[in-house]
Amino acid sequence: MTARRTVAAASAVLLIVVAAGVGIALWPASTTALGGLAPNLPSSPSPTPAPVEPATEPLTFAVVGDSISARTDRTGADQSAGSWTTYAPDADLQYVGDGWAQNGAQLLEMQSNLSSVDADVLVILAGTNDLTSGVSLNDRLLIVGRLAEQSGASRILVSAVPPSDAATAQAIEWNAALSGYATAMGWQFVDPWTEVRADDGRYLAGCSADGIHPTPDAARITGTAMRAALLGPAGIEA
Repeated sequence: MTARRTVAAASAVLLIVVAAGVGIALWPASTTALGGLAPNLPSSPSPTPAPVEPATEPLTFAVVGDSISARTDRTGADQSAGSWTTYAPDADLQYVGDGWAQNGAQLLEMQSNLSSVDADVLVILAGTNDLTSGVSLNDRLLIVGRLAEQSGASRILVSAVPPSDAATAQAIEWNAALSGYATAMGWQFVDPWTEVRADDGRYLAGCSADGIHPTPDAARITGTAMRAALLGPAGIEA
């Protein structure tokens, strides 16, 4: 081996050793000194595809109640413009007409007609037609408990009833009882009427034509509040 070949080979080995010491793969410009063998360089790795987020299913809710929630009356006539259920749904929240709501319905009639619901949440907005019925608060609350049990829903949202210009004190009393009962049962309670209720417990001017039912605009406000409660943390009073 000539002196020139000896120096070239030694230089190549030195480069490899030094490179190994610092973790860098250095190779001689010419492979002649290494017997013509080219290194096996790793191929460039393929880029990792970004994970695909699974589509989120909308939360579903059913309702048990009266004309405040019903989209049709007992004859089948459309009254959806005055129902908060028309305005609550969006891309994340779906209404399933799987509960039971009829005009003039009282709590006992609801109990007789409600069966299990196929929904994530059951909304109970009931008791307006019982405010002056003479049935005690305790008995009415027991029926609310039966409605929740009959529905089979894993999550219950109890709503305050709307303002009542004719039975203001009774509505205030019933709402307070509902709030306490829902808390004791571990359910969510919401009062979606705060934006349409005056300080004296009646409807704000222009929010109801008869002192019982909300106007379409008031129903829209109520539906928006209901949506926020449904999509918010369960068990939190709204």
